[in-house]
Amino acid sequence: MKFKFCGDLDCPDWVLAEISNLAKVSSVKLKLICTQALKLMALDDSFDSVKVQKHLSDAKLDSEEDVQGILAAILFLLKGAVSNNVLNEDFVSEMQQLGFPKEHSTVLGRAQTAGFEQIRAVLKGRSLRVNRLVDCEATPDFFLKESQELFEWGSKCIKCETVTVELNIADEEVLNRNRKSETVVFSVDKEKLKLLIHELTIAQGIVNRISPIS
Repeated sequence: MKFKFCGDLDCPDWVLAEISNLAKVSSVKLKLICTQALKLMALDDSFDSVKVQKHLSDAKLDSEEDVQGILAAILFLLKGAVSNNVLNEDFVSEMQQLGFPKEHSTVLGRAQTAGFEQIRAVLKGRSLRVNRLVDCEATPDFFLKESQELFEWGSKCIKCETVTVELNIADEEVLNRNRKSETVVFSVDKEKLKLLIHELTIAQGIVNRISPIS
């Protein structure tokens, strides 16, 4: 079955599994969890995973895996509705078609309306981005050289052929508030690195002209 909030595609199986779990939670608790989910998406420091865990405890879904799965499913539903410009009444109807009780569907519909601008702003800021660059370091792979091509590094004359680049990246959908990140290390020829920086600078200029950074 196709759904508008999925871009007229089928709803993923993992989301269907989490919907089955969410149906066990009261609509009042679901409303509170939706509030926390929106805070998580916005990287709001007031997000509290412990509160989510407590809200899910009555349904015996308070493990870390349950919490992360349910938060991910709620955000998938809400972001899908906003990104695909689904009308509120259509979204509520689709939630019922997926198996949510009427009260739960209404809560999700209200969360979509209340968080519409926030969700849209977050989606716009993350568009065309695979993940977030947390930090970047570059270290020249150098050795002392008295002849050939010389580069100044502090007070020493060195020859540098390659540069070791360390990228610290984090998936945008990471649900851990510690925001665990992944480190990617690679070596690149210095001339290729210069070219990469040059092309990225041009690309950044184009992006800024299309959508100026406020």
